[in-house]
Parts: sequence; structure tokens; C-alpha cells
Amino acid sequence: MRALLLLSLVLAVSGTALADEVYVPDSNPSTGGSNAIPFWAEWSAITGAIRYQALYSPTQLGNKAFVITELSFAANYTGSFSATQLQVRMSHVTTGTLNPLMDLNIPSPVTCYDGSISFPTTVGTWAPMGLTGSFAYNGTDYLVVDIRYQGGKTTRTAGSQGRFRSAPIHWSWAY
Repeated sequence: MRALLLLSLVLAVSGTALADEVYVPDSNPSTGGSNAIPFWAEWSAITGAIRYQALYSPTQLGNKAFVITELSFAANYTGSFSATQLQVRMSHVTTGTLNPLMDLNIPSPVTCYDGSISFPTTVGTWAPMGLTGSFAYNGTDYLVVDIRYQGGKTTRTAGSQGRFRSAPIHWSWAY
């Protein structure tokens, strides 16, 4: 599963004409560059509260309706990520740009995860987050994925941060 961030995202889907997974920008979890956002909690000044948003076009998502049941990231480090509080929300939007006022980017949020979290990461593989809720994507609007967390901790035994491809995915972050 990809998406979000300059990391790649994979969406697990169900109940549609699409395959079981949707990859943005592609299905290879071991290509691209590295970026600390959003899951490199100790990077530079990024401690405390972190917020990240990614915007996906209908074309990137196959122009088909489906239900998102999971998010995965292409990790560029082996270790784990944890947070004392993490929230993942999704929303349909009709515009193809993100507003610097992040709350305006998620007009009808659906919460897909809300609680503490911990998940392992391995260089060059997909790292599923473990969503507890789902989102019914309509196939025609843009999709905003909003991730917020506090108390993040990254444990790394190998690699750098997270995989990304900046050109295909519009994203914004704050701390």
C-alpha cells in the first residue's frame, strides 16, 4: 500500500473493480529518495506534535470507487515507528492543491485511526500502519490523507528515513 508523503503509499482496497492494492506513485518500495517526513520523529526540530497531509488525484487512484482499508509506507530504514497518539483522517476534496491552512484541506474528515501506535519498518518493503477504520473513496474527487501525531519515536537499526517521490504526490507538513 502506498501513498502519503514523499513516501510511497499503498492503499488496501475492497469491493471494487480495482485490484487489492493501489500504489502511488508505483509498486516498487525500494526506489526513490529519502525524506524524514512524517515518520522520522527525532529528525532535527521535528519533535512533539507533527502533522502531514498528502493529496492524491482521481487519476493516481485509478478513477474508480473503492474502500480504503489500510495504508502502507515504503520504508527506507529498518526499525520501528511509534507514537503515544496518532490520528489518520481522510476526506474528499474537489481542488487539486493543498491550502497552507491545513484544516481547510480536510472538510469532511473520516477518522481511520485514532490512538497509540507502533509498527515495524524494513528497508525496501511496505510497512502497513494497521488502520482500524476505512474510507469509501468515490473515484471522482481528490483524496486528502491527514496524519497527526504526538510523542513519536523512531528506532533505526539500518537505513535512513522514508522513501519518497516528490513530483507525483502533493504534500504539506507542520510541527
